[in-house]
Amino acid sequence: MMEPQQYSVSTYLWVLWFSIWGASVAYLQRIKTSGIRAFRVFVFVVDNLTATLIGFLTFFLCDYRGVDWRITIAAVAIMAHQGTRGLFLLRNRLLKGVVAEDQPPE
Repeated sequence: MMEPQQYSVSTYLWVLWFSIWGASVAYLQRIKTSGIRAFRVFVFVVDNLTATLIGFLTFFLCDYRGVDWRITIAAVAIMAHQGTRGLFLLRNRLLKGVVAEDQPPE
């Protein structure tokens, strides 16, 4: 695991790219399935900001766990596509890991 300042700019750019890509696909799917005809810039920006946060959290968690970079890319895009649901899943996973580490061995 590296410190955040040790990553190259290109690493941060690909995390950003796949986060925005995942959020954009989710937003377009939502427009298509809900029947809304208007593109709402504010909603699109908020979705992308949320997805970017989720993407970076996913990236750092994958790095911490030593996950292969190809799986990390997929996880970043999938979690970003999930939006706030991705935050919920990350939260549950983190809490599950913390509870498991706090319990004494049997």
